[in-house]
Amino acid sequence: MERTQPMFNPEHRNTLSRGSTLTKMFTMYSSFTNQGYNLIRRTYAHGIRTGEWTPFAMTMFNLFVVNFVGIYIIDRLRDWTQGRDRETTPEDLLKKWFSSAAGYVLFVRDIVSRAITGFDVDTPITKILNDIGETIAGGISAMGETNKKKKRNKVVRTLDRGVETILTLFGIPYGGPKRLIQGVAEKVKDI
Repeated sequence: MERTQPMFNPEHRNTLSRGSTLTKMFTMYSSFTNQGYNLIRRTYAHGIRTGEWTPFAMTMFNLFVVNFVGIYIIDRLRDWTQGRDRETTPEDLLKKWFSSAAGYVLFVRDIVSRAITGFDVDTPITKILNDIGETIAGGISAMGETNKKKKRNKVVRTLDRGVETILTLFGIPYGGPKRLIQGVAEKVKDI
């Protein structure tokens, strides 16, 4: 399937992410996963067709080894710049590699991430439904609040959650830009 983008470049999407609206909600933010999947599929088909398996082997090496090494280096650089000194055990490396490798399989990546980190990992649709519920609950809670300062804080949190939900529905990033703006505002305030 191709869609014409404003810059008139075709966008190739796999069959899973071009289904119904509900299917798209479950596969939102999966471009990285799609790229890996498409590379594996294309080079595998090339190997079957031609008998030349070098592109497939190189793709697998790049996705499962080079990508992991890059992630590890970035994590270590982040730790170094933030003054953290973490011990890395072979078990930690294996968990990180397994999480990185599972990142190329839709839904499996979420389950593996949950199992390894222990954090709740939601699909975009469950996150949106949860956000809508929390926005409504926050609004109701704010209406019943008598303390002006607490009421203001609840209203701000409710509006923030509402804006995040709406932007997520339209596929517009919110959390990262918001944290960037907050960080810059704090730095400017300190000057």
